[in-house]
Amino acid sequence: MPVEGRSPDLGQERKVARPRRLAQGLPTPRERVRKLQTSLQAKAKAEPAFRFYSLWDKICRSDVLTEAYRRCRHNAGAPGADGQTFEAIEEHGVEEWLEELREELRNGRYRPKPLLRVWIPKSNGGQRPLGIPAISDRVAQMAALLVIGPIFETDLLANQYGFRPGVDAKMAIIGNESLAPIEVPADGSEAVRVTLTAVNPREAELVFTARDESGTTILSAKDRFVER
Repeated sequence: MPVEGRSPDLGQERKVARPRRLAQGLPTPRERVRKLQTSLQAKAKAEPAFRFYSLWDKICRSDVLTEAYRRCRHNAGAPGADGQTFEAIEEHGVEEWLEELREELRNGRYRPKPLLRVWIPKSNGGQRPLGIPAISDRVAQMAALLVIGPIFETDLLANQYGFRPGVDAKMAIIGNESLAPIEVPADGSEAVRVTLTAVNPREAELVFTARDESGTTILSAKDRFVER
């Protein structure tokens, strides 16, 4: 505390304020993941024939796993077959829990747990089976989605609605009349026939196939990823 009649120690104030500014300027895990996704998507869009490798290390990144946990926590949901809850994880310590999962992923010890089978009542009196994964598996799956999702997004057509950001299956119902085969260019020359088929109109589930004139599928996981 400054003595009466004297100016405060400005040098000391600067020493305290500088670390605060640095801490406030550090990007959050969410921001770092968004930057990673932007880079991957830009690469995929600029080079359609490029096959990505070394993605596993990105799935195992601490910021990716942290953001994956945040999204899974936001979605909530019941515990899986192991009975582990979000509350139990947070009581133990989220950072320690994520580090354990990260080590399992990095050294190859990670193994998905069995699904917990439950039955959901239907309006017609029947039951629908539902498999609930463990939270660790949800986080691992979400981490993979955060990394490979932006890559696949560049290969999908505007009228594909399944499991994409910003759209949902209900939006496909609105365009139900446009489910006829359409012709789109491939590589700027050869025409590709893309057929959208309504599998279950009640739930608006769609299946698509993208094939060239010979009937060969042109869009698949192996077109984008290679193991190294």
